Amino acid sequence: MARAYGGCEDKGRRFALLLKRSMPNQAISARATSPSGTGVTDDSAFKRQVRARMAETGEKYTVARRIVLEDAAIRAILHHHMEPAGISRIEIERTSDHVWVHVYSSRPAIVIGHRGTEADRIRANLKELTGTRVALNIWEVRGPNEH
Repeated sequence: MARAYGGCEDKGRRFALLLKRSMPNQAISARATSPSGTGVTDDSAFKRQVRARMAETGEKYTVARRIVLEDAAIRAILHHHMEPAGISRIEIERTSDHVWVHVYSSRPAIVIGHRGTEADRIRANLKELTGTRVALNIWEVRGPNEH
């Protein structure tokens, strides 16, 4: 039975060595590659985004991962609820206690809504999602694909 000793820094390596002894070589090589022949450790687009954020801000992996997932959720909420608004891009800026969301739209009136009710609803949803104060800025662009 493979046993990893607690408190050791190399317990993962020790467990891998024990695993190699107990498994045949074919099983080890099958676990190390995917059916397409590429390694399991190949970078995905998500991992590249997380690593880019880590390099840019110096954050740890778990913090950067949470923020990348949060940004993706913010974009998904806005694109889902504001599809007819012609959103061309969404920029997200952060500090420790504040999030600024810049929405560039060809039809900003749809994003704002009657007397700002739609913008207030979006802001409340984003505040609930992030747990911080949210500033929603809506900018008009001439066409939906312009930046």
